[in-house]
Amino acid sequence: MLVVGEKRSYSVDNPTVNLGAIYGIIKNSNQTVIVSNRIFEIRICNYFISKDEEDFRKKDKACGAGWITVNGKRIFDVMV
Repeated sequence: MLVVGEKRSYSVDNPTVNLGAIYGIIKNSNQTVIVSNRIFEIRICNYFISKDEEDFRKKDKACGAGWITVNGKRIFDVMV
């Protein structure tokens, strides 16, 4: 919801929503889940950015991908 921008229904019957509500991370806004404050938004976004970078590095090493660079900047990856 935060990263992709999709709306999610607020239902405490959903275990994930319930857990987020219990800890005060999310709240109900017109039956839609929203992050309860800006600090949580920033921390959640930073987590997912970091997680994506880590996953990409693992994939990069596992696939044996190389990079085409111009002036020291990565342009795109190629399989080697």
